[in-house]
Amino acid sequence: MQTQEILIDQRFVLMADKHLLVDRQTGTQSRLEPRFVKLLQMLAASAGQTVSRERIIREIWNDYGGADDGLNQAISFLRKILDDSGKERIKTIPKKGYLLQATVDIIAAPEERSFPETAQPLQTASQQSARRRIITSLIILALIIAALFFFGRNKTDGPDEYGEPAGTEIDTTYQYKEMKEPH
Repeated sequence: MQTQEILIDQRFVLMADKHLLVDRQTGTQSRLEPRFVKLLQMLAASAGQTVSRERIIREIWNDYGGADDGLNQAISFLRKILDDSGKERIKTIPKKGYLLQATVDIIAAPEERSFPETAQPLQTASQQSARRRIITSLIILALIIAALFFFGRNKTDGPDEYGEPAGTEIDTTYQYKEMKEPH
């Protein structure tokens, strides 16, 4: 059986069978509740058209009494993971329902799919976090090495060969006068 995946705005991949939404731009993966998957599938199937609240409540929440609150929370969650803080991707149509304003494409099963060369590889949040820690550690190490090199390059650890403290100039005039004067 071939699984259907939905590509939204060439950025988000909905893997309904895995209850997963992947943001190809950031590499983040979000687990979705089954109702959220069904809601996103319903909106994607009717992209560009208003889907009524009544239809959503009837088909996804089975006319459950508290479905209005559940639907509001689901829409809020989907907007968050679809990077839709301006409410432009999922529009609320007052007193009617919701409209998914996005390009929607059905993509082939993973074994048949090939993303363009520009697509970024998928990374989980923990992989991204580990990568950030490594990069931060390398930057800190480079700064420490640069500081040691900069501050330590014209200094010595102890007195020089004449017994003078490090970094002082030798007064050769005084030594010359001392050698000429009789004791």
